[in-house]
Amino acid sequence: MITVLYDGKCGLCRHEIGFYRKIAPDGRFLWIDVMTDDSALADLKVRRRDALMAIHVFDDRGQCLTGADAFATLWKAIPGFKWLGYLVSAPLIRPLARWLYTGFGILRFRLHGYDRCSI
Repeated sequence: MITVLYDGKCGLCRHEIGFYRKIAPDGRFLWIDVMTDDSALADLKVRRRDALMAIHVFDDRGQCLTGADAFATLWKAIPGFKWLGYLVSAPLIRPLARWLYTGFGILRFRLHGYDRCSI
């Protein structure tokens, strides 16, 4: 099972994850809202601040992936999106995808004001 940590307070994140939840195979994912599930964060040893900076995914082996790598893992497990997961994982695209996601994550973190409060 793939575990996905997402920001349920963020409208964009909530909408996107809601879409994936609708099309994902039953029983393939565990979806965890990091704004409401403190025990899951503690069990997974992920700080809320880190989880809000970038999406976190734990793959079938329990490996933690973040940002673009997390999305690639998520997409590879959803029919119709596998091609996107493999595209983002391609050697020439992965560095660019990571850079773009990191910039987006920092911007989203600041826009939500997470950088101005204790989380």
